[in-house]
This record gives sequence, C-alpha cells and structure tokens, in this order.
Amino acid sequence: MFPGYIALWPMLCAVVILLSGNLDTKYGVKSFLARPWMMKAGGLAFGLYLWHWVLLSFYQFHNENVPSIWVGVSIIILSFLLSWLVTRFIEKPIRSMQIGFRPLGLLAAGLVINLTIAFSLYHQYEASLPSFDGDLDISEHPGAIMIKENMVADDEETDYIPAPAQAMEDLADSYEDKVNQTSTNGTLITEMYGVQEGYEHTVVLAGSSHSAHWLGALQQFAEEENVRIINMTQIGSRFSTAHPDGPQQQWNENAIEYLRENSSQIDLVVATADIGLADYAEVPEGMREQLNKIGDDVGIPVLAIRDNQRFGFNIPEYLEQYGYEATKEEMLSIEPISETMPWSLVENKSPNVHPVDYTEYFKVDDEYEPVIGNVLVYYDGGHINNTYSTTMGPVLREDIMNIIE
Repeated sequence: MFPGYIALWPMLCAVVILLSGNLDTKYGVKSFLARPWMMKAGGLAFGLYLWHWVLLSFYQFHNENVPSIWVGVSIIILSFLLSWLVTRFIEKPIRSMQIGFRPLGLLAAGLVINLTIAFSLYHQYEASLPSFDGDLDISEHPGAIMIKENMVADDEETDYIPAPAQAMEDLADSYEDKVNQTSTNGTLITEMYGVQEGYEHTVVLAGSSHSAHWLGALQQFAEEENVRIINMTQIGSRFSTAHPDGPQQQWNENAIEYLRENSSQIDLVVATADIGLADYAEVPEGMREQLNKIGDDVGIPVLAIRDNQRFGFNIPEYLEQYGYEATKEEMLSIEPISETMPWSLVENKSPNVHPVDYTEYFKVDDEYEPVIGNVLVYYDGGHINNTYSTTMGPVLREDIMNIIE
C-alpha cells in the first residue's frame, strides 16, 4: 500500500496544515505550533528524525512481528529522550561554537571516538563468529554425513558452521574463479577442477546455479578417485532445449556441442533434473529433452540430481535475525515439493540417464532444517553453501562411481 494510495493520507494532512497555517485564528495551526512546548518539541525534530527509524529498524531486525502499541509508544518515548540528549550535549554545543582550533579538535576527537567504537563492535562481532578455515572436522560438523550414517542429531544446533554472515559468501570455487557464465552471454566457459594430470575419469558438471553448488561435493572425493572435473555452468538459466533465440539458447547449444566433441573423454555428466518448487511437480519438457539428448544422442551417462526445495526467503539472514525455531517454522510453512520424484513421471526416459533424489539429506525426522549435522545448509533461499555441499561428497561419490566403474 505504500507507496500508493495510502500515501495520500499524510500528504493531504500536510496540505491542510499548510493551508490552515495562513489563517491567524485563536485555535488555528499557527497558534498551536507557536505554543512554547511545541516549539521545544520542534527543537528536537532533527534528533527524532535520526533516532526513531534506527530504533524501529533495530526492533524489526530482531522481531518478525509488527510492533505492538506498547512497543510503539516505548520507541517514541525513547526517541524523544535520545533526541533531547543529542540536542542538548551535541547539536547545541556544536552550533554555538566559534570556528577555531579547539572546536575543530573537539569534532575530530568525536570522530575518532565514533570510529573506535565502530571498529571495536565490528572486531567483537568478527571474533564471535565460529573459526572456520574450510577444513571440516567431521566429528564435530558432519553435515549430510549425519543423515548418511544415521547419527543422532543435536537438540540445539548452536555451534554450527559457517555462521550466517559467512554462509552468504560460502560459494563454490567456480564463483571466486569467475567461470560461471551469465545468462546474458552465450559463450561457453569451461574450467578444470580436481585432478589435472594423469586422471582416470572425467566428470562434467553442467547446468545452472543449482548445478554449480554441487562442485564442492565433487571436489571432496576427486583426488582419491582420480577424477577430473569440468565445470560449465550458466547462472540464471536452465539446462534446457526450450530457450527462445538468445544467449541462453546459444549457451545450451554450445554446451551440447562441447559434450559431443569430447564424448570419448567424458565418463559422466552431472546436472540438475528439475526445479525445486511445488509448482513444478513434473520435469519441464526442455530439461527432459536436454538430458535425454545427452544420454541417447551424445552417448554420455547422466547423473540427474533432483533439485532441492527452494524456500523463497534468505535463510541465513532470517536465521541471524529471528533465531533457529522461527527459521525452521518459516521453512516448513513453504509448500513442499512432491514426494514423487519428477523424473519418475517422464514417459520416454533414456536408459543412460540415472536419476537420484537427495531430498532426505535436507531433512531431519522428515522436516526441513536450516542446520544439519552442525552445518548451515544454505547460502540463500535454496542454494546449498559450499561447506554443506562438501559434506555431500560421500553421498555423490557412491552414486557416481557406481555409474562410471
């Protein structure tokens, strides 16, 4: 409603106040605003402007619900108090100062104090984050291995990694290396990971960002299984034949051509098989055709991973603001994807396409969790962060090695 027709109310009220201010009557706005207590309140206006929104934002950051009337009144009273303090001890002294070395020195000292406080708070926040250098201690942070090995879940998921602020930057190496193509460019980019020389197997990770987040899982076992990984992904697109003319169609055609030209050297293609939304109970036709084409026409086996549930809100941010239980409750309020694997509904399936469903690795006791095995799962509303993806390595390892060996 705002901005919108609801904005007419304060705007029209302001117009009426301005118009009535021109009438010099005993009970008019001009007389009302000229009262001593109103003039004093007006002197606090700038401080109120500075403080009320800070306090309201702070409240809303830590509370999902709309403030109650009592909370609102408390914010107003506290805003007046802080405004009076700022006006009395900061604004008025500064305004009454004469230009000179002493006033400038005081201002500089104030600036230094503020910067010191800000730096100290930031340092304290950084120090409070769990220490994590990328090396997982499976005994303390098993992640998906907890599900795979039927380990007992902790009652309180508090000592998890990465922290929410870290999770939003905990992406696959392909992001840091800038080798994920954008949806506005049809040029194919390939990048090698895993074993670069003397490798026994080659696995291609192809598709969109929901394919890209599996890179950490592949890297987890690449060295031990002597696997070369070829990353070719286009962010904000689909691995599909159904794109109209443009860069996304061009990228998909280039990807198929690359696979065709190098098919004798590629053992497996890993790709997402569908879309993790309740509205997509079946595999989109273009995605089905693309995977079948790779399996039948190109002749390369495909590990078709069912897409994980997409939630539509930033899970790390929500977790940081509202806590674990509120985040889990919000996740469970989203309409879940079907229990039936979409690829099982495809009528004409290539025998060279091997569908897998990892939905169970995102749930504990059949309920979605933001943290599993002391590892935060997501970096946004549906993408797996690289740490959790790495803990999925043993799971993908079994499926992949069963196919290529």
